[in-house]
Parts: sequence; structure tokens; C-alpha cells
Amino acid sequence: MFYPIKMGINMYKEFKIKLPFFEIGPKAYLYGESVLALAKAADKVSKKYDVQIIFDPQYTDIPMLARETENLLIFAQHMDSLPIGRGYGSVLPEAVRAAGAVGVILNHAEKRISLAELNKTIKRADEVGLATMVHISLLGAILLLIMWCPVNKLMH
Repeated sequence: MFYPIKMGINMYKEFKIKLPFFEIGPKAYLYGESVLALAKAADKVSKKYDVQIIFDPQYTDIPMLARETENLLIFAQHMDSLPIGRGYGSVLPEAVRAAGAVGVILNHAEKRISLAELNKTIKRADEVGLATMVHISLLGAILLLIMWCPVNKLMH
């Protein structure tokens, strides 16, 4: 289960998505020319039916898909919260944005992060202008609601 949610005061405000939308996540099953073929087919569907499609490829395919498609919303499969500097093997938010992504998927079932790390990573996404789509369980949704909503607002 996933919910595109806004968290924190400074959520990236320039990103708008209309409902319904679809998300295509080829995980690590497709890359290179095979993921490009799927992305081009999805791009045509997006245009023909006027529906937004979030497409989250392997990191190395982000620039190609951003360049070769017109209608897809290219999201990274994950990123880390670190700033520019040390972080060997980490996924830098600025690099995700520079590669051509407009957003990032966070906390996927195959790439869980703690609530504290999730909060830091969403803030970093906001700083670089990336939208976030956060995968959460029902329990996670309740915890986030408690964490980011004042108690008095929950009572009304």
C-alpha cells in the first residue's frame, strides 16, 4: 500500500499530480533498452488517455528516460538524506535531480527506512526540488499522522 503524501512544512510545492495516476516500477527486472521500450509504451498511453504515470527505473536509466519520454514522471527508486560530501555508495539527492528525475519513491517494502531517516530524506528532497511518494503500511500511516499532526488537530 502506498500513499503520495505531503509531510513537513516545506514539502516541494511545485509538483502537482492529478488523480488517478499510475506507477510503473520495474525494480531490477528491466534496464537499458528493455526499460526504454516499456517507458516509451507507457509514454504513449499517458498522452493518449491524459493520465499521469510515475515511472521509477534503475538510477542509471533515469537520464535516458528523462530525455526519451515526454509525459512520464520519472522518479528514483530511492535516495539517501546525506549532503554533498562523504557517502561512498550512497544516492545523493542532487544527483537524482541532475539526472532528470522529478521525484523519488521512499520506504518501499524492499528498501525500508526508519521514520527518523524518512523525515530527513523528505526534507532533503524538498531542498533539491524532488517530489516524494512514500510507501507506508497502515500502522506507518497512523504513526506518521501522530508524528506530524498536532494532537489538538487529531481531536477535531
